[in-house]
Amino acid sequence: MHQFMLPAGYREFFLMIDRCEKEVELYIGEGFHLNLKSKLCQFVALTSVFYEKKIEECELITHCEEDTMRLLRFFIS
Repeated sequence: MHQFMLPAGYREFFLMIDRCEKEVELYIGEGFHLNLKSKLCQFVALTSVFYEKKIEECELITHCEEDTMRLLRFFIS
């Protein structure tokens, strides 16, 4: 499992999510999933997970191989 910090340019991250073909979910434990294609869920993720750092561990789930590769390239660059 790779650990990552959301880049200072969180806006670019969410723009990348918007370009994904299928749903991208943020799993933050205890069965709680956020659909990051939803603007409301993006706001919740930004405030609760990334800004306030209330969640120590999370998992990004994609439903399309192209989306997985797109996001991996984003985090590696």
